[in-house]
Amino acid sequence: MAAAAGVLLLLGVLLAVLLRLRRRRLDQLTHDLRMARNDLHALCSTSVEVGRRILEIERRLREQTTRIDGLHARLDGLESDERSAPMAGSGGGGYEQAIRLVHRGVDPGDLRDACELTQGEADLISMLHRHEQRGQKTG
Repeated sequence: MAAAAGVLLLLGVLLAVLLRLRRRRLDQLTHDLRMARNDLHALCSTSVEVGRRILEIERRLREQTTRIDGLHARLDGLESDERSAPMAGSGGGGYEQAIRLVHRGVDPGDLRDACELTQGEADLISMLHRHEQRGQKTG
């Protein structure tokens, strides 16, 4: 009987050691799980912030794209206006007609309207060709 009691005692000690080892392992796994949860929480928080930043960058990119498209449209409109405006020296208006009108004595204001010139262009043509005309009369 003493042998049976010794075996039972040995089994009890062995069981206590095994339970203690299991408890340590459980504590370690619980700690690892807590650390993994903290890491996951940090990653989620970071990914949310990165997501916000990406959305902001995408919004700004759309704004810039819209702005660039508007600038392209304005440029296309200006190029179209430039192509449709009377060209200097063309038969329907421009510098050649303005020079002929200056030789006939038309003043710069009327020259501007008749030839679709800016006031500066009309003044310059008038000044140059009136001076040229005077030089031919005196010479």
